Amino acid sequence: MCQKESELINHVSRMLKNNDLEGLGKSMHENEEYLEILGISNDKLRDMVKIAGEASFGAKITGAGGGGCIIALTDESNLEKTILKLRERNYDCFSVKIDFNGLNTF
Repeated sequence: MCQKESELINHVSRMLKNNDLEGLGKSMHENEEYLEILGISNDKLRDMVKIAGEASFGAKITGAGGGGCIIALTDESNLEKTILKLRERNYDCFSVKIDFNGLNTF
C-alpha cells in the first residue's frame, strides 16, 4: 500500500506541473480507494465524495476521515453545480482558490 501511495504522489506531482485536472481527479479517486481499504471513511463521507465526484474532476476525504471533510477539484464551469449538489443533501461547503504566488513579504 505504501509503495502504491508513493507512486501516486509522484504521478500527481507530474500532473500538477502539467495542469492536468482530469488526471488529478482520477488520482483523487484512486487515493480515495486506498483510504477506503485502510478503513478511513464512513457512510457520510462516501456520500459526500460520490456527490462531489459526479459534478467535479474528483473528490476525496481530507484529514483523518472522522470529521466529515472532503475536498473536490473543479473548475469555474462546474463550481456552482458541485456546491449546489452538496447543499441539496444538507452538507456545508465553500469554495477556495489556490494562490500560486504563495506568501509575499514586503
